[in-house]
Amino acid sequence: MSRMQRVTLVMFLAAAILASLHIRVRSGHLLCFPQCNRNYVERRKAGLGLNAPVASFRNWVVHNLTSKEKQLVSSITDAGKAGRWQQAKRLLADYAGSATPVYSAFLTAAFRCGSYADGYGVYIKVKDSIRQDPPWFCLGMKLASMSNNSGDIDDIWKDAKEAGMLDDLVVAARLDAAAKQGGVEAAA
Repeated sequence: MSRMQRVTLVMFLAAAILASLHIRVRSGHLLCFPQCNRNYVERRKAGLGLNAPVASFRNWVVHNLTSKEKQLVSSITDAGKAGRWQQAKRLLADYAGSATPVYSAFLTAAFRCGSYADGYGVYIKVKDSIRQDPPWFCLGMKLASMSNNSGDIDDIWKDAKEAGMLDDLVVAARLDAAAKQGGVEAAA
């Protein structure tokens, strides 16, 4: 198998894993083609239906946010969705806390607005002062790969491994980051 074929295969597998996770986690339900509806009743009885727990949530940290932090997360998220990067930066500049969801919302806004290097800079700045969880590591790897800091992807992976936060989501992010950088051996 040639190098190009391996890269293509790894990218395809990473895209399939990410698409599967996106469909299950983000949407809150499974999208099925008609042939999988035949076993719907059996799947529900086996606990594999729409409300089945996602195994990758077992390592997620529960964050108790204040009402101001909840509002800040919402405002940063809205700014990111609208592509208003400067507004997201202003909102975070006034924040002095250490709630991971606030910084995760900011990193997501950086990704959505295409400000990968700025988002990754914030990741590096605050990573040791917050409680890290799987989405945090995923965002770090994604921003590192997009801002051409491929050497840092291994460090983030090592940190996630040491923290015991390896789950499906983190593994998929690692595959995606390695595939973007052309690291076939690392992704495999």
